[in-house]
Amino acid sequence: LRAIPELGEGVKETVFKSPPPDQMDSDSPHDTRDYEHMHSGENFSRVAALSLTPSQLSLAASVLRVFCILRRLCPLPPTHQETDVIFNLIVTPALSSSQDGDEFLKVALGALLLCPAFYPGEKEELVLEWYHKLILLIPPADARDFHLTELLLTVHTLSRHSNQQALVELLSDIMSIPLRNKSYQVTKSKEIFLKVFTEEKCNRMTLSLPPTPNLNANHTDKFSIQSLLDFLKKKSLSPNLQPTQWIFKQILQCTLPLHSTMLLILKEYISVVIKEASKKTPSVVELLFPRDDVIKIYNNSSLLHNDSLAAQLLLLFYLLTLFSDESIPISSPVSEYTVSILDHVPVKMLLSKAISQATQCTELYPLLLKLIIGSLPQLWLPQNVLREFNCVHSGMKLDTKCIPAHFDKTMNQRNLNLNVVFVLLKQLLNLHVDKLRPFMTVLVELIPVLLSPTMARQTQNIYLTLWERLESVEPRRLWLATANCLTEREEKLSQDELAFDPLLILNCDPVVFRVPPIYSLLLDTLVAYLAASRVHLYRIERQRELQETHPPSLEAYEVRQVIIST
Repeated sequence: LRAIPELGEGVKETVFKSPPPDQMDSDSPHDTRDYEHMHSGENFSRVAALSLTPSQLSLAASVLRVFCILRRLCPLPPTHQETDVIFNLIVTPALSSSQDGDEFLKVALGALLLCPAFYPGEKEELVLEWYHKLILLIPPADARDFHLTELLLTVHTLSRHSNQQALVELLSDIMSIPLRNKSYQVTKSKEIFLKVFTEEKCNRMTLSLPPTPNLNANHTDKFSIQSLLDFLKKKSLSPNLQPTQWIFKQILQCTLPLHSTMLLILKEYISVVIKEASKKTPSVVELLFPRDDVIKIYNNSSLLHNDSLAAQLLLLFYLLTLFSDESIPISSPVSEYTVSILDHVPVKMLLSKAISQATQCTELYPLLLKLIIGSLPQLWLPQNVLREFNCVHSGMKLDTKCIPAHFDKTMNQRNLNLNVVFVLLKQLLNLHVDKLRPFMTVLVELIPVLLSPTMARQTQNIYLTLWERLESVEPRRLWLATANCLTEREEKLSQDELAFDPLLILNCDPVVFRVPPIYSLLLDTLVAYLAASRVHLYRIERQRELQETHPPSLEAYEVRQVIIST
């Protein structure tokens, strides 16, 4: 201790120059009150907040480690002088966030928790004050080193769950003490620690941790997501403390293979959203991920790269879970939110990618398939599934001359040559199915041209093949665009309108029924909306049952059975 001059002055003043009262004679120049003041902590304020050099902080940490090791080797109660010197060594140095300062803080925290005998009851206030100063050192969200924050959250979690053995093992690792017996009592030190590190403060500390970059199943010891999962399980969300942005940022950082904890976090978070949505509270909108940001994840450039596939699959699970929940009213903001986003999501294409990489998303794929079959059965019709085996993986290399802008310009010519249509459609057959998505709008607008009496049947058959390929990657958007093109109404149809009355699609030009390839895609669209109609009408009937206070009548039960049977 004398090797630390600044701290040594305080130590000499309080300890070495003040003998105990029983060793003082009446002629001693020292007053007994000095020793009493030392135990009450008044002298600590005179030497508090000293700035020590890195070497001095390292030396102070070593002294604490050595003393704690000696205390465990010889478990005798410490003397007053030992208690005062060690306690002064902990609370005196000014807290800093440097590398040596963080090491000293960890050792000091371990000493306070592992050896509560260092501070009797009269010194608890000084320990609480030291803990409060420790909170001020928590780094901001844009910092790089969060070891101290993770350590404090770990201690809080173990203390709250009364996992004493794990807590003692953690502290023994910090103090480098090889403890064989893990039954040391730390009840008193835990209680003092939890007085400062409350639930709300620790929740804020959790959200101050940055998202883990490139999170995948190979990260086995990431504390930030585990701490967030515990935070969500507590159901202690407040208006001023929402994890929405943090979870969304972490989803964007995920890669394959998927980390299992992220699925648990999403499930817990979705349960919170569903609970708030069932209450019909306006604040539920604040719990939803930003709509425009979610749609941006599914743009054409992102879908062509597998780097964002993990985020796309997790957000798809999030949307389908909200969409399929029966407790959320159909007219609620949550339902409108999910429907508006799902119109931009290539659900079938993402499911196909999940199948191709099933080993990297083993837990997510069955959940997605269950949600799709239950809430969007039109995406999993048997005839379409069998057809995909022939068209999903077909396609050659991309022809650079065939781009959507050039294709659109050619098709919009006033005097369109039908032979040109055949050549361009033939070029599209050489594209991979994923590269066909940008051409969807142009191809759908080509349907009236294909109804011409002079159009060759071979051209119509090629178009049907392309249409079926597009159906395998983004069917909902294709069906809606096809229905609007065939009906040619001034007011465009919506997904809900077609799901409520699928027969609206039959209000088309009678010429369609005389052109087999176009009639075939009409039937495919009709069958899809008939399947969607069963689920849609069932949800409407289910909402009525939930709104009624009395049990459903026999007539309502029969209507539901008819809907399901069709």
